[in-house]
Amino acid sequence: MDYHGLSWAIMDYQGLSWTVKGYRGLSWTIMNYHELSWAIMDYHWLSWAIVDYHGLSRAIIGYRGLSWAIMDCYGLSWTIVGYRGLSWAIMDYYGLSWTIMGYRRLVWAIVDYYGLSWTIMGYRGLSWAIMDYHGLSWTIMNYHGLSWAIMDYHELSWAIMDYHWLSWAIVDYHGLSWTIMGYHGLSLTINY
Repeated sequence: MDYHGLSWAIMDYQGLSWTVKGYRGLSWTIMNYHELSWAIMDYHWLSWAIVDYHGLSRAIIGYRGLSWAIMDCYGLSWTIVGYRGLSWAIMDYYGLSWTIMGYRRLVWAIVDYYGLSWTIMGYRGLSWAIMDYHGLSWTIMNYHGLSWAIMDYHELSWAIMDYHWLSWAIVDYHGLSWTIMGYHGLSLTINY
């Protein structure tokens, strides 16, 4: 029960279960040895739990401001919260999906890895979104007054608005058509 500040209990040797408390700030519990499950709390501000060994699941909380959780090792899912203002989550490893929020005013999300979709908002005034990777579509808004959108990559269409009073649009790539309006009083339309 008490050996130089160390306290433990072993409930069953073969289906091993124990608790260690108070050894240099370390406390842990192992509930089942073969289907390994344990919790370590408060070792240099480190806390984690592994709930199932084969379908690995763990959580690490509070290591120098870092907190994360891995829910399943094979179909990997984790969350990292609060490491120097960085927070992200990966929900599924194979069909990769994550979110990063609040890293030096940078926020983005990748919703699906194969049909790639992401959003970046608020990095030094830059915001954009890519909705579909193969039929590429994105929007960039408010980067030094520049805003544009590409709606379809193969049948190319975009718009750039308000860059030093310059605004244009390319509506169709093959039957090329654009408009430039408001550059030092200049406005023209070309239908090609």
